[in-house]
Amino acid sequence: MSFHIFSILSGRKSLWVEWIHTYRLKNRNFWDVPIQKNICWSWRKLLRLRPIIRQFFWYDIGNGEKTSLWHDRWSNICPLSSYVSPRQMNQEGFSIYSTISEVVVDNRWEWPDAWRDLFPVLFQLSPLTLNPLKSDVIKWKKIWCSLRCKAGMSHIQGRWDDIATWLVPRASSKSALVIIGKLLMAATAYYIWQERNFRYFNNQLRPPEKLEEVIVEMIRLKLHSFKFKKNDRVKKILEDWKIASVDVMVAD
Repeated sequence: MSFHIFSILSGRKSLWVEWIHTYRLKNRNFWDVPIQKNICWSWRKLLRLRPIIRQFFWYDIGNGEKTSLWHDRWSNICPLSSYVSPRQMNQEGFSIYSTISEVVVDNRWEWPDAWRDLFPVLFQLSPLTLNPLKSDVIKWKKIWCSLRCKAGMSHIQGRWDDIATWLVPRASSKSALVIIGKLLMAATAYYIWQERNFRYFNNQLRPPEKLEEVIVEMIRLKLHSFKFKKNDRVKKILEDWKIASVDVMVAD
């Protein structure tokens, strides 16, 4: 299901995605489409998944022309529709279809002055630099969020700076978790980049769940080449990766 949602949001080239945009969305944002009584069960199921899966989709802003100002996630406070109602949007000349490019002028937010007291959170947003030569890109964060707990990195967000800040001071450590963390970072970066190339050049998409399986299997195979000191903590870590401790553990 998550694969289908990503296909819809990214506009993947397929007859099914085109049909969804033409007959289901009808120029509306996926996050904003109401659940009607007379829709088929499969479409209803996709729409009901939105509150659960929304947090994993993030927009990397380029020119701001394709990202919804109100409904897409491009900031930690999004969606902005949770603050501003459609009526308030219309009163100030906006609409539910407004994009980020409509409210960023010379890399500054141009919010209506009347909203300064109503929605102070909007005026606290960091300045946004638009790049007219770069399109907006949607990113899927589920892979990192699903795998990071396997390396004791549950508190580390999916930004490169956060990952590097955690790993660099531990670069020389021989701890099992740190070794797994370094393998996880390398494998995730490699396979996501590979997936990016598949999508850009071959129009081939693998579901996030499949990528997770590939990454986990690669790390498991790599871990079989290591030897770890025998203790209960390492044994538990290896069990989480479904590796027999007798294969990779040695006595102190």
